[in-house]
Amino acid sequence: MSLRIVVLSLEQPYGMRVLQALKARGVVPEALVVFAGLDINDCFHAKSSAARRREAPRALVRWLWRRGRFRLRRTQLYAPYVRRVVPSGSLGSARLVHDLRRLQPDILVLGASRIINQEIIDTARLGVLNSHPGVLPWVRGLASAGRSLAAGVPIGATCHLVDGRIDTGALIERRLLPVEGPTTLGQLEIENGQLTANLLADVVARAVTLGSLPPSVQQEARFPLGRLETPEERQAFSLLAQTERPRELFELWNSLCLNRDTWALPPQPFTPPTTPELTPLDVAW
Repeated sequence: MSLRIVVLSLEQPYGMRVLQALKARGVVPEALVVFAGLDINDCFHAKSSAARRREAPRALVRWLWRRGRFRLRRTQLYAPYVRRVVPSGSLGSARLVHDLRRLQPDILVLGASRIINQEIIDTARLGVLNSHPGVLPWVRGLASAGRSLAAGVPIGATCHLVDGRIDTGALIERRLLPVEGPTTLGQLEIENGQLTANLLADVVARAVTLGSLPPSVQQEARFPLGRLETPEERQAFSLLAQTERPRELFELWNSLCLNRDTWALPPQPFTPPTTPELTPLDVAW
């Protein structure tokens, strides 16, 4: 059975890396749905009903202009990678949910997206796949590379199913980023971003071959959520990247890997060779 793969994406470099990685594996998604602010409600600035009525002609002009600009400038960029390009509304818009329901995806792939709600998750028959640039369950949320180094977790990526929380869905595969020596935080983030895209593309390609989602394992612990880093944190993370810490963490953990070609960790829970400097949250799943 062939699967209908739909990619949901912001217009960011990571989204393009995911599309390129999918194409390299022979996967052509049914559609790319782009957050393009093309729900008519996205084009209003006013809040009250009376003010919105007065603003309606301008909102219509904004909507037509955004739609035309997208078709002229962006559609051809994505056309080589997908069968259809669907410019849609913003994340909270009815237009986005409507477009996804109309496409009827078997698997929805997040190729650069903000947090999605259950209404969007429910549009996918089998489920929603995301690839996170951190080794779960330890490194959740933002600034993953720097927070990994600070917590004593190697830099890597995790492909998981999406549930109603942030980076807590069932694990499909985790991979480590090979590091040979001191580097810069920016370089680690670039390399790990590509690893994250490649991992997602590999899992999607496997799903297409299987005709179903690959097996997954529920996470058994939850750790604090990483927030947007402060300038002070960024500086501290950058200094760690310039030491031997990234390489040492990789070498300590890579003995657990099941595959030395991809540096894939076991999807099942395991005891880390070093104890992450993190305290699990005492919350019920």
